[in-house]
Amino acid sequence: MFRNLRIKRKPDDLLVDPSALSGEWLAKDAEAHIRVGQINNLPENTKKRVYRLILPAELLTRFNIDPITWKGSQGEERVLIRAEPGSTVVHIWVIDGNEPSMEFFRLEFADNAFHGIDLHLLLLNDPDSKYFQTDKGELQRADRFAGIHHHAL
Repeated sequence: MFRNLRIKRKPDDLLVDPSALSGEWLAKDAEAHIRVGQINNLPENTKKRVYRLILPAELLTRFNIDPITWKGSQGEERVLIRAEPGSTVVHIWVIDGNEPSMEFFRLEFADNAFHGIDLHLLLLNDPDSKYFQTDKGELQRADRFAGIHHHAL
């Protein structure tokens, strides 16, 4: 009778409705996989709470950034996040308070087909060091990390 019965070694990947991502659901199985796209579909404040865990508080407090609100001492936004609903990509960057257009930390990652994440970019700068403007083109505008036209002859 049980000759063809098989025991699964690993549970099936659960496709979770974003509204079902609750503390109760998460507590049931610590190995259940949650995709970045599912987190991105959560409400803004919930999404921010999840991604807040990625940034070390020590890094933020070193630059007078509140690790909970992500704001500087004057109340200005210092940590920005782009995690659009429906997207599987996350962009997180931290801005230097002395130069709002300059980021000193950037992290970009996305879901992959193997139930993990692909790290697209991790950028760390020392905002106190000399800035050589290698990311600016001929017109002194940021050109997305010195694109090919920057090096054209």
